[in-house]
Formats: sequence, C-alpha cells, structure tokens
Amino acid sequence: SLLADLMLQGNQLTGSIPSQTTELTNLKHLLFEGNSLAGTISTDIAYLTNLLFLSLKNNQMTGTLPTELGKLTRLVYILLSTNKFSSTFPSELGNLKMLERGYFFGNKLTGKLPQEICANMKDESPYGKMQVLQVDCVVYCDCCSHCY
Repeated sequence: SLLADLMLQGNQLTGSIPSQTTELTNLKHLLFEGNSLAGTISTDIAYLTNLLFLSLKNNQMTGTLPTELGKLTRLVYILLSTNKFSSTFPSELGNLKMLERGYFFGNKLTGKLPQEICANMKDESPYGKMQVLQVDCVVYCDCCSHCY
C-alpha cells in the first residue's frame, strides 16, 4: 500500500488495533489517539520502519512496551501516554536516535528509562534532537523534561 498517513484519532474506536495495520509499510504517521482501543502493541509494529509519528495516547491499551519499538529508528514522535501499559522500558528504545518527543506518562510503567535515550538530549550527542521526554514520576529518569 502507498498509504502514508492513517489518522483515526477521536473516532470512538473500540477493540484492538487491526493486525493489518502493520502491513501498511509505507506509513509515516499512525494516529489512533483519543479512542477506546484496548489490547497490546503488536510485535509486528517492527514492519513499520518508515514511521515518523506514532500516537496511541488516551486509549485503554495494556501489556508491555514491545522491544520491537526500537526498530522504528526513523521515529520522531512517540505518544503512548494515558493508557494502561505496565512494564519497564525496553532498552531497545535507546535505538530511537531521531526521537524529538516522547510521552509515556499516565501508565503503569516502572523502572529506569534507558540511558541511551537520555544521551540523545545531551550536547555531545551526534543527533541532539530530544526536546521533550515525559514519564510518570515513579520512573527513574535523570533527563526527563517533566514527570507526572
């Protein structure tokens, strides 16, 4: 498919994200925010390697953050806030070197944010792009711009 943008925010969608979504390998923007979606993030999300913007915020999604999120190396924005994710942060999130904004608050995430993500905020980073990083205050993060 040549579809580049799938923006279905605020449509009162229920159920889980259709598995066919990961077959849309040319997607650059995937927005399912502000619905009532449940279920988990499929490990098949790794097929969306062209993705720049991922927003699943304000849903009822559960489970862990899959390590496969780290394969979305072009990702600039990731918005997973206000769901029911419950896990630690996979170290593979440190592969998101192009990330400018990450919103993870409003979940049941614990542990420590991978140091590689924090390195993207420092001046010595070859990328130096990270501008906003928000998590729940129970998460250890020495570089977050705000905690909730």
